[in-house]
Amino acid sequence: MRYDAIVLDLGNTLLPFGVREDRAFYGTLQETLVGALGPMPDFAERGRRAKSKLHFERRRTTMREVTVAELLECFLDGAPPPGLAEDVERAVSRVFLDVCRFPEGTRETLAALASRQPVALLSNFFLTGPIEELLRREGLARYFAHIEVSATSGYMKPHATPFARVREALGLNGGRALMVGDDFWCDIVGGHRAGFETALTHEHRQEEPSDPEAPGVRPGRILRSLDELTRES
Repeated sequence: MRYDAIVLDLGNTLLPFGVREDRAFYGTLQETLVGALGPMPDFAERGRRAKSKLHFERRRTTMREVTVAELLECFLDGAPPPGLAEDVERAVSRVFLDVCRFPEGTRETLAALASRQPVALLSNFFLTGPIEELLRREGLARYFAHIEVSATSGYMKPHATPFARVREALGLNGGRALMVGDDFWCDIVGGHRAGFETALTHEHRQEEPSDPEAPGVRPGRILRSLDELTRES
């Protein structure tokens, strides 16, 4: 099946991001905060609160992406001291590059897809720099006609803004674009609302292909592997 463009999510679509990576992220955040401010015995509870308030609630409401300053304000119950936000950003970027590894064959998959139609990346993450650096380091950036991260647009999927930015960047004026991702709400509902065809991937994480808060929305297809797209004529 041919498309005018394929738009790929990053975490758990192209790149496994599970418990190990999540622990590394929060471990680095804790280490940085404790190093700057002293012991924080309720760090785990603060982390759960931040995830609920800044990610899960926003994903269903304003969909505005989190900034490092907002993350710190939630953890600290107030404004962070000068310089701490920059320290956290550097630490998170460093650990992101340390722990994130693409599966074997990713380069070949992207090369095959990009040889037939433009490929874009559309990812939710509160920092753009480490994603761009990871793709450059692994030699994968050249396969993407456009890279869109929620930290840049200011809105996370399923908000319409990042999808519209991808359409504009690729010159998709009514063309057939396929949104591929592992998250039903972000990728399938967001893609559906933006007029994309959709595919839910189960390669690294299996999520239910429906949500009672989005009645009538279903993925156009379910992929066991991104390689299924490369084998199509």
